[in-house]
Amino acid sequence: MFVDNLSAKFDDLHTVMQELDALRDTTAEEVAQSKALWRDTITPKLNLLSRALSFVCTGRAMLAEGDAKAWEALKKTPDIISQLFDETRTRSTALRQVKTFAAKHHFFHFEVADDDYTAASLLNKGAGDGNLFRLFVERNLGLLAEGGNLNDVLPSALMFKEGSIILRKHIFAHCQMPFFWSFENRSGIFADVDSRYKFALMQVVNLPPDNTQPGTIDTAFYVLDAADLNDPARHVPYPVETLKALSPEHWALMELCSGADLALLKKCYATFPALSENWLDFRRELHMTGDKDLFIEQEAPGLLPLYEGKMIWQYNHVFEAAQYWLDATTFDERLRSKELHRMAQDLGVPKARVVEHAAAIRYDREFVRLGFRTVARDTNERTLIFSLLPTHCGSGHSMFVPTPKYYSLGADGQVKVQAVSALSLLFARQRYNERRQFGRCPV
Repeated sequence: MFVDNLSAKFDDLHTVMQELDALRDTTAEEVAQSKALWRDTITPKLNLLSRALSFVCTGRAMLAEGDAKAWEALKKTPDIISQLFDETRTRSTALRQVKTFAAKHHFFHFEVADDDYTAASLLNKGAGDGNLFRLFVERNLGLLAEGGNLNDVLPSALMFKEGSIILRKHIFAHCQMPFFWSFENRSGIFADVDSRYKFALMQVVNLPPDNTQPGTIDTAFYVLDAADLNDPARHVPYPVETLKALSPEHWALMELCSGADLALLKKCYATFPALSENWLDFRRELHMTGDKDLFIEQEAPGLLPLYEGKMIWQYNHVFEAAQYWLDATTFDERLRSKELHRMAQDLGVPKARVVEHAAAIRYDREFVRLGFRTVARDTNERTLIFSLLPTHCGSGHSMFVPTPKYYSLGADGQVKVQAVSALSLLFARQRYNERRQFGRCPV
């Protein structure tokens, strides 16, 4: 009976989610309707499903603790099914018992998890959206006893992407990583997964790093078959100190074909200064889902084109025509808070103090900018696609753009705006576009 009720609740939730998906969210009224549907209908259903799943997990925890009698008593609670699926019931003895076990053992039900868990997940915070694989790595690390091992098959992005910075730094600061082997799926190891997808085998040991003897990670990249790991030449010893030296901000691995690549990288980084993140700090401007209430589907005089990654090619900003347009006033209003935050960062003062200088705001759309496609892989013909973007346009999340200016405080106490030089933009565009296999080369 419990399973039937749970199945029916999932079916009910699926129906409501379909209703939510059917809303286009292109007008303020539709966006408000979507938010109300999520708040008033979907969230209560998710909470009840989470409580029901916690009931199941409570039973498993009781059995694991050797308390079968307690589980039998809990199961035989009168009208327990009604209690679990009634949102007005919260204070019964049985429900309090389930809540206590859920808090004690940190139950996580990814089937019904929402953004609240992602928001509370400290190690999953980072650039971009939350990702379930990071949530599971964080959860598993929290379950390890001292000296315990975590062995995972997971997306290679954990060691490469900006969104995993916090989790990655936590691992290197508090644990040891004996190996990280990155595979390409070209041989169809996972038949139902795209052949270009990259995944990895990773081991993390819950022991603090040995400061007297810096650790070394046994790495391998572009592996096509597990048998390739039997070849010693496929393994690249990657010292953790080298990782931090080559990637001081992100602590990210670089994909190497051999140990000789690592020696070459170290020499390059020791010889040439790194490009400054002061003007090559790439970021997302608008999200194609989260900001779609701004998008206008019909071109009209005075509207600004919304650039997407597919609209550019190397040195070509008119590769495809725009599909959406923006009203300049509402576009600027959406970005106003971000601009005040950036001004506060540039000036090194709290955000509350820069409000008085709001009149000095210059929006990124007022400048020529550098943009690149976010959807590109080192298995494509062109692995990095950069182009200059014209003034007075916006960009969606399939294209990243660096800030084209920075704020400073003049001697007169007024905020000044300094644009990044055109020569710098042209240099960066040329440098990046000339790399056919950027994913394998340091820049």
